[in-house]
Amino acid sequence: MANVTTTPAGSVSAAAAAAAKLKAAKVAAKALRQVKNEDTAKYFAVGMVGIMALFTIFRWTRFFYNKRCGSKGSSDSTVLKPLIAFTR
Repeated sequence: MANVTTTPAGSVSAAAAAAAKLKAAKVAAKALRQVKNEDTAKYFAVGMVGIMALFTIFRWTRFFYNKRCGSKGSSDSTVLKPLIAFTR
């Protein structure tokens, strides 16, 4: 406590310095929170695009499988069979 003076003007400047330090810490915390929120939004968007891509791939795979094999239930395609089993 060597930096704190007992005069009213000195205590005001010490309080102002402490308040400024607290405000700077709050601003830094808000900036960090903003960066984390933006990163979270980016990862969420990437995840949603991935789910949409998987849905689209499996949907078209099923379409081509049904077009190739027809409705007779022929299961001679070893490449498409696991993908079709996954979608059902």
